[in-house]
Amino acid sequence: MLLATIPAITRSAWWVASEGYLSLLLDLDEVRALVRGPDHGGLTGIAISDRWRVADRVVAALIRHGHLKSITVVNPVNRCPTVIVPVQEVERFEREYVSLFALAKRRGKHFLVVKKELAAAAVEPVFNPKKIGATFYRGADVERDSRSSFQR
Repeated sequence: MLLATIPAITRSAWWVASEGYLSLLLDLDEVRALVRGPDHGGLTGIAISDRWRVADRVVAALIRHGHLKSITVVNPVNRCPTVIVPVQEVERFEREYVSLFALAKRRGKHFLVVKKELAAAAVEPVFNPKKIGATFYRGADVERDSRSSFQR
């Protein structure tokens, strides 16, 4: 009787008792596929912070100050409004900017050494580190600095 009211569930449903909702066993993957909304195609702040290895508050500050464009979409699982950043926007940011810690890791040096080298080469952070909570540089400025330091 209940299966007739849920025609989308076709693969696996079993009655294990004669009454009550606990007597029906369903394939969890099949039910999830039916109730989940469409994927929003973006990244949440937490996903970005994991990707960049920065604190959640850094990503939130970048969004709040307009350095990362965000949109509000319906979460496909719980249907609550969720702020996401489109993947294209994250990739644009990654092409344009680099964090001090990522740069230090890439160069194999301590971040304070890299910061001192950049300051000596007159390369300034692109955003106010006190407002953002992390230090970011324009990628082109950093590349220019690294080329000039190799020529010395």
